Amino acid sequence: MTGFWENESYETLSNDERSRGMSLIVNQNVAQNLKAGVLYRFALNDFVDLPSIGKDKSNTFRLNGDYQWTESLSFRAYLQYATRANSRNQEREYEEFATGMTINWKLL
Repeated sequence: MTGFWENESYETLSNDERSRGMSLIVNQNVAQNLKAGVLYRFALNDFVDLPSIGKDKSNTFRLNGDYQWTESLSFRAYLQYATRANSRNQEREYEEFATGMTINWKLL
């Protein structure tokens, strides 16, 4: 489990932003060459100098898997669901489903 807090100040844009949140990642070996895991991430972004934007609350849920065919060849995949809600600006809100796949091949 990890947490974060960031404070960014932009002098030219006069747009300070504060972010805080946490991540929880759990991975498990389910077979000799197969790992599976879950991730949950929460973030709260506050746009200090632009109160009309409101505060963004983001939640991300991810399921992932990693299969090692050989020492130099592996396959990774994930399925993700994410949302962002905003206290004042409904146009900033979204809901997303995403998936990704990667084949990694280590040369020498």
